[in-house]
Amino acid sequence: MKGVLPAWEDQRSDFSNYYTSAVLLTKGEPISKYYNNGWFNEKAAEVGLTEGAKFAPFPPITAYLYLPLTVFSALQAKRVVLAVNLLLLVVLVFQLKNFTLYKYWEVGVLLSLFLTPIASNVRLGQSYLLICSLIFVVLTAIKKNKNSVAGVVLGFLAVLKYFPIVYLIYAFPKVNKKLLWGLFIAVLACVFVPIFTNDMTVYSTFANELFQHVNGDISGQGQFSFNFQSIDALLANLFIYDAQWNTNVLVDFPLLKTALKTLFAALISYSSVKMFLRSTEKTNLFSYGGIVIGAALLIPASATYHLLLLLPAFITVVFFLRKSGEFNQETFIVMLFIILISNVMAHHIPNVSFSQTINVIIHFPRLLGLMGLFIFLLSLQKRSIQN
Repeated sequence: MKGVLPAWEDQRSDFSNYYTSAVLLTKGEPISKYYNNGWFNEKAAEVGLTEGAKFAPFPPITAYLYLPLTVFSALQAKRVVLAVNLLLLVVLVFQLKNFTLYKYWEVGVLLSLFLTPIASNVRLGQSYLLICSLIFVVLTAIKKNKNSVAGVVLGFLAVLKYFPIVYLIYAFPKVNKKLLWGLFIAVLACVFVPIFTNDMTVYSTFANELFQHVNGDISGQGQFSFNFQSIDALLANLFIYDAQWNTNVLVDFPLLKTALKTLFAALISYSSVKMFLRSTEKTNLFSYGGIVIGAALLIPASATYHLLLLLPAFITVVFFLRKSGEFNQETFIVMLFIILISNVMAHHIPNVSFSQTINVIIHFPRLLGLMGLFIFLLSLQKRSIQN
């Protein structure tokens, strides 16, 4: 009920961003204008979303996502999204059961680890339950050699939210032409639809927003928020002085932030490649899940609901450990990591007064949890291979 009741009545949510952009599409407004936060906010108010909205830094194709809902008023449309999300939650239960062959109560236990991300998605009218469900469609299609289906769905998801493209690794080592052609056609279609149907200049505007986003500077929200648990936000809080938002820095040295971020990305990439190269037929699912989790450490702005993008990877890791029957203690530790990552928020952690640096670091529990889990999975893979 944590997400359902607010979603039924409250219009202050990410839903506003999707719905406003879809309504503007029906009015013929060029998508390139949507990246102007002031203009987009005014248009949201005209639609009836008086709490405002913003489109940046969404990819242009995002504007089409809630297009079928524009036949409803804003509140009615949000309630439809709520109903769809609850239905998707039921679908996800069946997908997990079919994918893992677990009993329903075991599936329930696994999903309960993601209570906060699920509640956040439902409350905010987000699309991540849909994306998570479609990722399972991709993984199931790969498993059943339905490669064209896997490629098309994955291509759509990759353009919509970028990160799902990492799940292409689950097709290794049997990536084939059907999958790649499906992926290519879906990506091409999603990229060109906004150009052909709406706006010839949209990608030049979008490129500027994307550059800022990749560098951790979230349009309209800055780069220092603890809500966005990423290496970018952590390093910005430590090394970039701002007279209004970040006065107590460890040292004002922006170049150090860039250097440390580059080093961090290199270490994660190196470790992921190493994990991939030493994976065996026995440990493939486990290794691929670990690599996806490692990739999540490079997301420039990670919100709670983004963890639903990782749910399939978490599940495949737990599935491998339980199926092997050799890692009961390790399975418990992984599940504790998932609870920490998914449910402990920055505002749950009290401030410490003796060190501002330590205070900043401990207020990134999701980032620290993902780092700890990734390192733990690296060590588990090495131990599994040695055994």
